Amino acid sequence: MSAIKPIMREVRQAVLSGMAHSKDKLHQLTDNMLNHVDDVAKRVRGQDKFEGRDAPWALRGGWDRNSSTQPGDYTPGGRYDHDHKSDRPDPEDYLSKDYIDRHLARFDNGASRIYVSDSLNNYGPAQADHDAFVFPTEDLDRVLNEAGHDTDKLEDLLGFDRGSLRDDAGNPLQIEIRHFSPDELNGLTVPSGRENGANDNWLPGGYLPTGVPEGVITMPDTATGSRNGGGGPASWPGTFGGNYELR
Repeated sequence: MSAIKPIMREVRQAVLSGMAHSKDKLHQLTDNMLNHVDDVAKRVRGQDKFEGRDAPWALRGGWDRNSSTQPGDYTPGGRYDHDHKSDRPDPEDYLSKDYIDRHLARFDNGASRIYVSDSLNNYGPAQADHDAFVFPTEDLDRVLNEAGHDTDKLEDLLGFDRGSLRDDAGNPLQIEIRHFSPDELNGLTVPSGRENGANDNWLPGGYLPTGVPEGVITMPDTATGSRNGGGGPASWPGTFGGNYELR
């Protein structure tokens, strides 16, 4: 609650200063709310777990089934519960246009995605629903540098379950990077959490539990691999960005 107090003080000050200055104050307040959400996302980096019920308060209204904004009023089975992912609302229902525009602007220089090489070759660069989670290229570069080729650390930074990047014998899988230019980011949106690729660690607001921004793009039918769409690498969007060796 301490992070909210500066914002509440601004609301109080805007009222006390009179209507003559309220327009300017409220505009500033909106900016501060957006900055607060960004700050919360940055502060959770490095934490072992960031529960959905601890999502930034500005995202709470209309999100939980009981519509409460109080941190202690989480209801099991709420809409960020993975067992009820089909009930999750569209981001536009609980995020402001300014928030969404600012978030998607992070992808103005393109996006990138990590793939397990065997999965990419067999199934293509998208899920069966044609959606693919992506990261701003500069953010993924930062994550890869921070991971330092450590498999466990990379899984944690990307919100993957431990073992996701290892084979049955526990050996690291071969992974590679694929880059998507701005004009290949078809249907770029803030994730709704209903996507096939949304796992148990998904949170509302467009950030991984570690604070890394994420988005979703839509791939064409030809980009879901031989078992789903019949396409091949020549028809897939994105360019090869190199292998990343894990240990």
